[in-house]
Amino acid sequence: MMAKGFDTATKLTAEKARALKQAGFEYALRYLPTSNWKGLTKEEAQAIQNAGLKLVSIFQKSANHAEYFTKEQGRADGEQAQKLAEDLGQPKGAAIYFAVDFDCQPSQMGRIDEYFDGVKE
Repeated sequence: MMAKGFDTATKLTAEKARALKQAGFEYALRYLPTSNWKGLTKEEAQAIQNAGLKLVSIFQKSANHAEYFTKEQGRADGEQAQKLAEDLGQPKGAAIYFAVDFDCQPSQMGRIDEYFDGVKE
């Protein structure tokens, strides 16, 4: 059986997190705070985990053009994402997903690969 999860830009209250757990969800994907309107807070991260949901985060900036994706930018984003997740209390070893928010063409995939090499570093 597959685990059920969800991602949302909407902030979750303790009540909503408990209701989603009771509805059978096992994990929540929330955005690290790189923007105010959809960014995860420390209180929300705690509410998600207190409800018994696993916390997975998403790192997303305005990365909507190929030129953004360099190894150096990946390194910087990886460091920022790790620090944000640690500051919010995301459990060590929990996944952090990174968004590529544009229609990447096959000729641009090398840039994306370099970016993720930097993220891994």
